[in-house]
Amino acid sequence: MPRTCLALVCALVLVLGAAPAPAARWHHVAPPEPRPGYGDIVSATVVAGEQRVRLRLESGRVPYQTVFFIDVDADRPGPEFTAYRFSDGAPFNQRVFVYRSRDWSGYSDETRCRPRTALVSADSRVLTASFALRCLGYQGSLPTRLRVAVHTRDDAVGTDWAPGARRELGRWVRVG
Repeated sequence: MPRTCLALVCALVLVLGAAPAPAARWHHVAPPEPRPGYGDIVSATVVAGEQRVRLRLESGRVPYQTVFFIDVDADRPGPEFTAYRFSDGAPFNQRVFVYRSRDWSGYSDETRCRPRTALVSADSRVLTASFALRCLGYQGSLPTRLRVAVHTRDDAVGTDWAPGARRELGRWVRVG
């Protein structure tokens, strides 16, 4: 009987060890406001899985311009990528694109990929986007960790940043 139990325990360890690891996650909740306004960030979430990156922003109302700055290289200042949403009635309205980033000023002309899923909820309070991890390939390899800052902007009402101050990145999240 003890050998059977030992074999069962070993098999269980092998099965559980082979299961994919849960995706790493960063979640930021802004200080509460009685009535978050247009562009005010309520929360931001990044889930970095083995094959996909998922972004979620909850806002008083998602503004026409939202940028997720994505940093994958701790040795280089600033973010390497931006996941950018610009909505002004253009042909790609309600689409999110991933660009190679020059610096904090935003995106370059190098489009890395367009997410398979990118939509704004019906009440315009939530923006979600999902794209392949390969879009963040950098210097010949996929990232093993990343961190994010979120910026919302509207020319009429101003800007907001998460996790806090302008150009502040969240904590590092292990991919996978």
